[in-house]
Amino acid sequence: MNFRTEYKPKPSALQLSLDRPLAMLGSCFTDYMGARFRKHLWQACNPCGVLFNPLSIARILDLLFARDDAQQEIIGASIFKAGDLYHSWLADSSFSATTAEEVAENITCALHELDTLLAKGNTLVVTLGTARCYFNKTSGQVVANCHKQDPSLFKRKLVYIPTIIGIWGPLLGKLRMRYKDLQVIFTVSPVRHVRDGFHENSSSKATLIMAVDSLCRQYDYCHYFPAYEILLDDLRDYRFYAADMVHPSDQAVEYIKEKFCDTYFSATELKTLQEGESIFRRLSHRAINPDSAETAKFREESLRLYADFLSRHPNALHFDNGSK
Repeated sequence: MNFRTEYKPKPSALQLSLDRPLAMLGSCFTDYMGARFRKHLWQACNPCGVLFNPLSIARILDLLFARDDAQQEIIGASIFKAGDLYHSWLADSSFSATTAEEVAENITCALHELDTLLAKGNTLVVTLGTARCYFNKTSGQVVANCHKQDPSLFKRKLVYIPTIIGIWGPLLGKLRMRYKDLQVIFTVSPVRHVRDGFHENSSSKATLIMAVDSLCRQYDYCHYFPAYEILLDDLRDYRFYAADMVHPSDQAVEYIKEKFCDTYFSATELKTLQEGESIFRRLSHRAINPDSAETAKFREESLRLYADFLSRHPNALHFDNGSK
């Protein structure tokens, strides 16, 4: 008897490679996955911080197409001061700083890194967290983060499927023209927004799933990976959630990562990932006696293996001097 409906991934027509850097955008689940990918020495990065809703993610991507002066004008207009810090409505608090210039520089650097990743790897993973968006009442613009400002400054509403498709359809076309052979993997975050309410969370996730399903049917370079469904329909147990009963546990994230790799990596590439993980573990090792000859020998051998790996996979994740 089977007491569980296990998700069994089928190999995708899209096959990824450690030699193909991965640009990632979206909710905190993107960071969870990216951190695990990097432990395989895969250059999988989310340079733009946590972005929960599809409109804020689209707005960041749209900035890639703006002229430098227009881009800086948009970024500058998004910056405001609260207390001792400057923040941007375009980004989360990791971009905040003591001067407006530093905030603008942080966002500009993130956009440059995103552009570089897309140009090198032609692969983008977008993780959508919620279809409920906050809009600044003064500007009417969607905000990526409220930065703990007075709730009266914002209007909050569910963004419906036609709106999401209407924004993302043209954007995907522009991205495909700019980055040759671009492939986009959409996923919906399994993190539950229960503070919105159970029904509200369900309607939000359903909106995202239906919008993405429509985009994937319309554009053959768009794909869907069912991270949300794996947690809710395969693992389907609160023991796979963290203590807050909202975020997936480390074990659940690792399980979803394995399903992702089984979907988008060939058997040969999986072996490359395993090799990268082995080297990463060696580089991460903290010796009890760091000054011993044995530790020095282990470190030297680890760096030799890492250098050899990079010679075969130059687009793999680089650490300065082999240190994390």
